Amino acid sequence: MVISIILVLLTGFFTFDGPRITKNAMGSFLGYGTCPNCNDNWWWKSYGDIFFEQMQGETQSGVMICNHCLSNADSLNPKKIEQSLIASKWEQEKAASVRKAVEDYIKKRQKN
Repeated sequence: MVISIILVLLTGFFTFDGPRITKNAMGSFLGYGTCPNCNDNWWWKSYGDIFFEQMQGETQSGVMICNHCLSNADSLNPKKIEQSLIASKWEQEKAASVRKAVEDYIKKRQKN
């Protein structure tokens, strides 16, 4: 296992996106989660939230999205985020609410 981790880290240094691959490998090894849009680890990325309503009348909740993705609204992919959350064992309804909130966030950012 240690050898495979070392190989992943070394491979990361020799690719175009080496530092990112290496940081994500280390974050995965340490058990950190990822941005549902770009899949970068929270180990090295700062994040913000997009708030969504869970159900009618309930309080709002937030989904973590890295600040890089939030600042580039055109790079946000609502369908990918929804699928990523479902793969992470989110309830279908909550993931769909997040998707709508992300779509609204993109529209709002495009107007500004």
